[in-house]
Amino acid sequence: MNYYVVLPGVWYDGKIKSLIDFMRRSHVVCVGCDKDSKNGWNFANSIHTGDCVIVARRAHWQWIVFFAGIVDGPAKYGDENGEHYTMCRDIRAFVDLRDNSIIKFREGMTGYAKKNPGSLFQLHKENAADANFIMGIDKLLANAAKKLDAKEIP
Repeated sequence: MNYYVVLPGVWYDGKIKSLIDFMRRSHVVCVGCDKDSKNGWNFANSIHTGDCVIVARRAHWQWIVFFAGIVDGPAKYGDENGEHYTMCRDIRAFVDLRDNSIIKFREGMTGYAKKNPGSLFQLHKENAADANFIMGIDKLLANAAKKLDAKEIP
């Protein structure tokens, strides 16, 4: 499994809250790029079903981590009430990370120190700081997957 961080709201249009709410309710991850852009192409073609995505953003030099999940399908275009969210991917084993103090971006992690990180970047297990973050995410995703499996068994 590969691990990607997706930064929502790349349009800088002030609608980050409605976008996060839509993703949380719908268990999807969206990126504000179309397939013609580098990040849009990577979102549609480099991230595969079974990869982990972490939705986070940087505000005032602080990272805010929203949620994580496992990609569960191809890229599609999505919108709600006429609001176009460009490309979306369904996710399963959804884990809300807003109140989880264990899962935080730390100095030394990929993307942490970049002034303007791209709207999509990959974490690497070879990086010690990334590896610690990934280990915490894996535990939460495993628990979420167990809960899903338990609900599906009649």
